[in-house]
Amino acid sequence: MDNFKIATLVDPHQVYEFYGVWGNFFKLGNLIFEALEDPDDGYRSHLDSVVMCAGDIKDEDGNVINDIQKRFWKKPIAKVRVAVNGNEIDVIDSTNNHIWLSIYTDTNCDYYPYFVFKYKVDETRKTLEFLEIEDLSPEIITAERFI
Repeated sequence: MDNFKIATLVDPHQVYEFYGVWGNFFKLGNLIFEALEDPDDGYRSHLDSVVMCAGDIKDEDGNVINDIQKRFWKKPIAKVRVAVNGNEIDVIDSTNNHIWLSIYTDTNCDYYPYFVFKYKVDETRKTLEFLEIEDLSPEIITAERFI
């Protein structure tokens, strides 16, 4: 996987189509990004970077994920813009300013850092009625049965 920093790839004034999240991955337009924890951080964790995925995308065990596109909605669920403020990245709805996704490092008791990848569905679109059942991948349909 070739990694590129998100701040160099997104324009804060441009609107992107948002296709949701899967694990620490999210999709904007036809680009897939991954939020990475610092691998050398010991028992604590903090955000290392948010990178664009190019080439083979691998899971935690090093296996290539061949069907990564099926992990996201087939149609965009929102039009968003991306705000990068230091080490915090927010994916914000361009119509109502709902924050769909926040990625950052927070602290507990002002000392212990921890990695945050916070996805929140827009309550006004919670049912996603505008999507037809055929727009869902089989993985999403299966996962929703358990919600």
